[in-house]
Amino acid sequence: MHPDHEGGRHTGNIALRSGQARALDYIHRVWASAVQTVGTSISLGSRDHAYEVLAALRDRIETTPWRGERARTALRVLRAHLTFAETAGGPLHHAGERQTAEVAGISRTTLPAQVHNLSLAGRRKPSWSTDMA
Repeated sequence: MHPDHEGGRHTGNIALRSGQARALDYIHRVWASAVQTVGTSISLGSRDHAYEVLAALRDRIETTPWRGERARTALRVLRAHLTFAETAGGPLHHAGERQTAEVAGISRTTLPAQVHNLSLAGRRKPSWSTDMA
């Protein structure tokens, strides 16, 4: 529960509001979610393999219908992240909010809501999610 990091501050706030037991429960839920995510992830053996995975993901995203303004905004955010990942040579990149919002053509205040919507959609296994295994 390091206070210099967002997760630590959030956990500390839970502990202050609801007690240590609730904060520990939150940590266990987050850890279980992380373990599940890592367990369903694939290992990228090379840069070429990473490009193949990113190309397949881009193809899946581009061929999925994105209806409504919110969905089209989410599509622009995904395209921005894919562009950064392709430049980095793999799915991990270090683009910040400002750069992502600029490339996506949206305001910096809109970006967190879109990232949140995309993360919720990822938990529901939307039609645009991909299984690259």
